[in-house]
Amino acid sequence: MSLIYFRNIPMFIYNKISLGNINRSINCTIYYKPDYLANVNVYGSVLFYVEEDSFKNFFYELWSKPLFDVYKITLLVNTKKDIFDLIKKDFRLVESAGGIVRKEDLILMELRKEVWDLPKGHVEKNENVADAAKREVWEECGVECAILEKYLNTCHVFAADQEIFFKNITWYLMSCLDDSKMKPQKEEGILSVEWVPIIELAKKRMYMSVIHLLTTYINILPLDPLKICRENI
Repeated sequence: MSLIYFRNIPMFIYNKISLGNINRSINCTIYYKPDYLANVNVYGSVLFYVEEDSFKNFFYELWSKPLFDVYKITLLVNTKKDIFDLIKKDFRLVESAGGIVRKEDLILMELRKEVWDLPKGHVEKNENVADAAKREVWEECGVECAILEKYLNTCHVFAADQEIFFKNITWYLMSCLDDSKMKPQKEEGILSVEWVPIIELAKKRMYMSVIHLLTTYINILPLDPLKICRENI
């Protein structure tokens, strides 16, 4: 099983071999074929069956469809291949890195477009991923930090110039060394940078992927996909 975030909706992708692991608490099941989604209503938790040769077309078609009432997508691909092999074959993979930066009981967060996020950004050519994570925290937040350990990877789908990309983000746990020059990188659209108390995190409006990430790290945030995804960030 692979987990990616598709327009802030968690998408669980299985291949033919892992069919037995699927959680079948779903509202509708769709056997996908090209040019089919335009006339189909999807809502709640939806299960898609997709043939391997339609994998790429499915993502392009689904991207253009309104998904306001969808909070979970399960995708079963009829293939014996590894799912990420299909992704690498059909789409451009973008590498990014970021961090969960902690200072005592505070977490470093940044505000973009009224949504709170964690600092992250693209890994430059020939750049070490861990170095990229530290650099992004410094550039976006003005905070110097030290890496404690590699934590998790998350994968996200985004579109640009009529092309779909898969972004792999490597997350590190970090500690603050110096925040005396802390400020938001305004030219990157960051409106504010704050140290948020752990007990206050649940009050922040965040992307689903960030909620999942912080929930697994801190294990105190309420996780209610129905309520959260209806905000349709």
